[in-house]
Amino acid sequence: MYRYLFKYEFNMSFHTPKKDQCLQCTTFKNSNAEEKDELEQNYKHHIEEKELSRTEKNNDKEKISDLYQVYCFDLQAALPVPRGDVSSFYYKSRLNCYNFTVYQLHKKGLGHVDCYFWHEGEGKRGASEIGTYLLKFLKNRSKIATSEDLEIVLYSDNCGGQGKNKFIITAFLYAVTNFKIKSITYKFLVVGHGQNEGDASHSIIERAVKKALKNGPIYVPAHYSAIIGNARKTEPKFSIHEMCHKDFVDLKVLNEKVANSVFNVDADGNKFNFNDICVIKVDRCYPRRFFYKLSYKDKTFNFVEIQKIKRKKNFFDFKEVSLESAYLDRIPISQKKYDDLQSLLKNKSIPMAHQQFYQNLKIE
Repeated sequence: MYRYLFKYEFNMSFHTPKKDQCLQCTTFKNSNAEEKDELEQNYKHHIEEKELSRTEKNNDKEKISDLYQVYCFDLQAALPVPRGDVSSFYYKSRLNCYNFTVYQLHKKGLGHVDCYFWHEGEGKRGASEIGTYLLKFLKNRSKIATSEDLEIVLYSDNCGGQGKNKFIITAFLYAVTNFKIKSITYKFLVVGHGQNEGDASHSIIERAVKKALKNGPIYVPAHYSAIIGNARKTEPKFSIHEMCHKDFVDLKVLNEKVANSVFNVDADGNKFNFNDICVIKVDRCYPRRFFYKLSYKDKTFNFVEIQKIKRKKNFFDFKEVSLESAYLDRIPISQKKYDDLQSLLKNKSIPMAHQQFYQNLKIE
């Protein structure tokens, strides 16, 4: 009765959190006194930015309303197929599946989670893929918005290849021009301290996968989709969106169409390190510029013009641009990986019921 009430009436459980250690903090901790003197200034700045970023997130959570929404997103560690206790699985190259989650923050209680799921035969895991999911997500949020003045705040880690890049900025500018969104503010958590509420959804999925593996192997990506969709037992459940190669948008082409300026030189001609950005903001009123901060201590934004207009005919309207597909066909996997998967079919490690899926994979 105690277990039932604790788990189902109060929606609580005991969990030992797993936390990756920050490299910079660990380096400072393990240094001798002389080395610490050299590292102390950068370390203090690092800790200050960490605390300020957390305060910033807590302040944003307090401002949450129908027209001020806060989300954090992240890409889960790769989920391989086939997966199970079959010994031959460990000695063969397997197909990687990916899960990109967007977690809605609330002042209290559980948030809604959107899971975008695909495998490496349908798409990669770069800026175009991440940007496609964010565009789809933002479009869905704008459809149910009660006003044109919706403000979106996003949090993520500092991964430059997936989130902190000019292609994502271009996608955000497209979104505020074409969707019912007034502004998008993208905030980066400090390197090594990127833990956030969204990590809980990955933990829930990992536990559900472990539980499912007790009943037998996971053979194909569709099995993961079912597990993710049912991973959270309480409401709101995870919304699973299965993606294929036809869904992905080529953000690099979009950037080439709309931008004729570099992204690391501000309007005053000052060059800055793009990796040092901690906040990016785009606004519907300024469709050809983005605003940025290099520290959470900064009170005001600097800005960059992504398009230098020399003549009136060069004036570009984001509403005129069309989004192009990133892939015309499925993504080829390596010959070795394909051969390994076929060998698992041949020795019956993978049931023949899944033969068609593996044989339809494209090869390099």
